[in-house]
Amino acid sequence: MSSPSIRYLGYARVSTQGQDLAYQLKKLQAAGCVTIFHEKRSGKSRDGRPELAKLLKLLQPGDVVLATVTDRIARDPLDMLNILSTVKGAGAGLRLLDEPSTPVPSYRT
Repeated sequence: MSSPSIRYLGYARVSTQGQDLAYQLKKLQAAGCVTIFHEKRSGKSRDGRPELAKLLKLLQPGDVVLATVTDRIARDPLDMLNILSTVKGAGAGLRLLDEPSTPVPSYRT
């Protein structure tokens, strides 16, 4: 019996239209993301990040959400806790590519 494959889903965000997503997209592609959700908008509220909301709704057990650093996916510690709760509740993991440790297991084998 083969184990299910891990699905890597990326999230990239910059705060303004003038900023460039290229670095984040390149890192996420190199990490094996099958789909990358991205947006150019402020991270002030979760409601203001529709692509993040789509990603979180699509999570399935065993998925791994990838982002480059904390402030690209969460605006503040409370926001990160809410995101982590959603990710963990879906049976998924979270990995931050440019940070030494990640708060939720990434399920990487």
